[in-house]
Amino acid sequence: MKTKETKKMYYAAYGLLMNENYVLHCRDTAYVGTGEIMGYKLIARGYLTIVPQARKKVPVVLYEINEKALESLDSFENYPKLYTRDIVKVKTANGTVKAIAYKMKSERYEKGFYNVEQVVTQYVYHGLDTNYLVETLSESNKGLIDGFVDEAKRSIGS
Repeated sequence: MKTKETKKMYYAAYGLLMNENYVLHCRDTAYVGTGEIMGYKLIARGYLTIVPQARKKVPVVLYEINEKALESLDSFENYPKLYTRDIVKVKTANGTVKAIAYKMKSERYEKGFYNVEQVVTQYVYHGLDTNYLVETLSESNKGLIDGFVDEAKRSIGS
């Protein structure tokens, strides 16, 4: 979303697109840092999505983007067919900004979690709390995710 004060547009990534290689290929885009989407929780419906829930927060990677990057993200997220866009508040170390986040349109998608290994790797890479991800995806996925956390830490050298 472009704000009047800054004229900047931000994108909050909480899943596979936390990986900078997916976002920074567009000109005039920049990594901003990490933060938390306020008033939402993370859930898995085959792929990750967010749903509004008071007093919850979702760890994210924040990017400054442009219109061309937004078009590319729309294509990747199959917008508007599979995902919609929400304007969310992201709390960062430097204050709160409004950002675009994608939210799955339907609740009728399957249970489970695709791309879990890649998302866990991004959580480790960006220093996000992997326990949040484990808790979010329920105890039934805990062993799987813990294994991916250990592997990601080994591969990154943490």
